[in-house]
Amino acid sequence: MIIDLSHSIHPGMPVYPGDPEPVFTRCADYNREGYLVHMVGLCTHIGTHLDAPRHFLARGLSVECAEVLEKCIGTARVLDVSRSVETGEITMEMIKDRSEQIAAGDRILLATGWSEQFGHPEFFTGYPSLSKEAAEWFARCRIALLGVETPSLHRTSGDAVHAVLLSAGVVIVENLAGLKHIAGKTVYFSAAPLALSGLDGSPVRAYAVVEGSPRECARAG
Repeated sequence: MIIDLSHSIHPGMPVYPGDPEPVFTRCADYNREGYLVHMVGLCTHIGTHLDAPRHFLARGLSVECAEVLEKCIGTARVLDVSRSVETGEITMEMIKDRSEQIAAGDRILLATGWSEQFGHPEFFTGYPSLSKEAAEWFARCRIALLGVETPSLHRTSGDAVHAVLLSAGVVIVENLAGLKHIAGKTVYFSAAPLALSGLDGSPVRAYAVVEGSPRECARAG
């Protein structure tokens, strides 16, 4: 079954403070042309999105590169770090029990449950931060991808934590939704970006494929 892990994109949706809202402009209409076409204006980091190394590194890989795409699709481990919502930080302590099972090339998703706050004012201000120690550990492990339910990686030191991971070639997916439904599981994961030549990020349609019945899928979604 497929579990959708994406926030939908629409005009008026919550956006990171300072970023532009999406704009949908109708270019062709059923009544005039007989078909419907829109022009879409989007920030590269709108909604559920990918950060490529180019986001912080002038010579880093951009989103259309095959190496970035390869990191975005494949088996992923979903770690339950939901207690970070109470403590305010995702620490090495919360992942050390699984640390021996994490290796180079792995895709790691951190399930905090924070996506349930999407649309509330505190979503962009109160989210649990990824500690620099944990980020440095993931970088040393040379994982391929790190996915989070939060709008950024750290409330006050976001630039530094991003730089640690992106400098190690780790692709970051932010603003994932509903990871609590697959917490503790190993899933097939996809968060493929648009092939935006030379750019730093891209919206993605993230999803997980897990074993289960259609009825279970309906309950999880």
